[in-house]
Amino acid sequence: MVIEVVLLGMVVVMVMLVMVTEVGLVVMVVTIVMVLVVMLVVVVLVVLVLAILVLVVVVVAMSMMKVVLVMVVLIMLVMVGW
Repeated sequence: MVIEVVLLGMVVVMVMLVMVTEVGLVVMVVTIVMVLVVMLVVVVLVVLVLAILVLVVVVVAMSMMKVVLVMVVLIMLVMVGW
């Protein structure tokens, strides 16, 4: 019985608060939405940054590979030449 009374009291208090502070509720919802939007933006930015970093790394690796290949070919040519 005590638990039920406490729960009922909590519900009544919540309803009273909502009725009294409809503005507060709106503010709360807006705040939650803002937080969610900010989180989404942050996630998107992080993903974009990671993608750009990966692209840069891949491009650098490709160019490095080209350099290495050129070096190897040059060394081979020199070896054959000798």
